[in-house]
Amino acid sequence: MRFDLLSVLLVDDNVHMRTLLANVLSAVGVRQIHQAIDGMDGLALLSRHSVNLVITDLSMQPLNGIDFVTLLRRSPGLR
Repeated sequence: MRFDLLSVLLVDDNVHMRTLLANVLSAVGVRQIHQAIDGMDGLALLSRHSVNLVITDLSMQPLNGIDFVTLLRRSPGLR
């Protein structure tokens, strides 16, 4: 697989986890890594960037991972 062609969005309120995941993704060749500090920020990023993969945390505020994914699935323009 051409990991260098993937665009990934990391959604996590923990900066250390985002950094760890970004480093792992970068190590396997992913070059486009977008980071969001919470679900609302993730939705805003998705309105500006097309991504192939979203990795999200479950427990975040003000919008948790479940609510984020629910809103994402109900927003055809963001898929």
